Amino acid sequence: MGGDKRGHGGGGGGKSKRGKYMDNRGKSGAAIPHNTRGFFLSCENGKEAKTAHQMIGALKELHEELCPSKTKEEESKEEVADIQASLASEIAELKEDKGKALFSKLEHQSGKGLCFIKMAWSEEGPTPSELALKLMEDIKSKRERKSRFCMRFVPVEHTCYASKEEISKAADDLVAKHFASGEGVTPLKFSVMFEVRASGPFERMEVIDMVAKKVPAPHTVDLTNPDRTIMVSCVKSVCLLSVITRYNELCKYNCNTLAMTDEEREAMIKASHNQCKNKPAPKIEEAKENSTAVECPAAPDPAPVSETSGVNPVPDEETFIKKDEKA
Repeated sequence: MGGDKRGHGGGGGGKSKRGKYMDNRGKSGAAIPHNTRGFFLSCENGKEAKTAHQMIGALKELHEELCPSKTKEEESKEEVADIQASLASEIAELKEDKGKALFSKLEHQSGKGLCFIKMAWSEEGPTPSELALKLMEDIKSKRERKSRFCMRFVPVEHTCYASKEEISKAADDLVAKHFASGEGVTPLKFSVMFEVRASGPFERMEVIDMVAKKVPAPHTVDLTNPDRTIMVSCVKSVCLLSVITRYNELCKYNCNTLAMTDEEREAMIKASHNQCKNKPAPKIEEAKENSTAVECPAAPDPAPVSETSGVNPVPDEETFIKKDEKA
């Protein structure tokens, strides 16, 4: 009658250890949905929510600057006589459905230090690539970051399933939108960037060649200083695609590097080169010590050498020493 004292699930104490190793707090478990546009950010681990909140504020300011709202201009000119009516309108705005917001943080499980800001679809107004370009130019000119935790800020124009077939279809639409063909077209220099994060096996050059061949003449490939960079990034089961302007020139859209002065940036690059150059190569004695640091199970004694035993095992160092002594 003592009953089973074990917790649910068969483990001692009944508490699940899954939360100890999985960062699932406040996340729905879903990946980035397909047919979505927005911005893919990398930031400090544990600062995803704060980074997204700060960058959404910066995006709203830029969007209002590039596409000012007529309704807000008209409301600012009108005098609100009834205080109750003004309060009611403010409360209604606060209760606005989050799905109708222009920018919103998307809950997903792409990995720690990564977050996605969704941008609602609209035929009018700037695209994610145009907003990201404006943001990078603003950071570089003012030498100030919009968030102290944000590192890379990459625009995303389309998402699809991470397979070669779906990537090919999405790349067709993206190339047709950004690279015109025919007579009188200004040629652009372009490159293709391919990144993989916890996704299926892909042949890197196969994907790059597949996308690059879709770009028509007179546009040419330039890996050093391209005008446009076609970004193909596979994150788990989702592929993020975009065409980014001046990607190499604007420090690969790294907010921290862009906020530096030219002298600080050159000093950082020089320091990193010197660190790699002056890094001493490991000595043979140190390599032997490191190799014996981990205990391994003892290997079985080698089989005796015989005339009928196919390929003989390689004798160890001790065997050579004994032979030399006998000689």
